[in-house]
Amino acid sequence: MVYSDLTIDYFKMFLLNVPAAVVALTLFFFLDDLTGFEITYLLELPEPFSFIFTWFAALPLIFWVAQAITNAIVKDFLILKDSASRLITLPELAEA
Repeated sequence: MVYSDLTIDYFKMFLLNVPAAVVALTLFFFLDDLTGFEITYLLELPEPFSFIFTWFAALPLIFWVAQAITNAIVKDFLILKDSASRLITLPELAEA
C-alpha cells in the first residue's frame, strides 16, 4: 500500500514555465517583426475577429511553444509538496 498526502505545487510549476513563456513571447514578437507586423494587424481586426484570433490562435500557439520548450528541457516537471512533515506509524508496519 502507498500512503501519500502529497499535493501538486502549482506555484513552482508556474515558475518553471515562466522562462519558456518569455522565450515564446519573444519568438512571437520576433516573428511579428519579420512579417512586417502582420500579426499585429490581425490582432487589430474588428471586434469578433480579433477576439477569435487572439484567444484561439495566438495564445494557444504561444502556450504550445512554451510547453514544448519546457518539455524539451525537463521531461517530467510535476512538482509535489508535502502538506505537513510528520512521521506516521502505520498499524500494519508496527506489528511486523
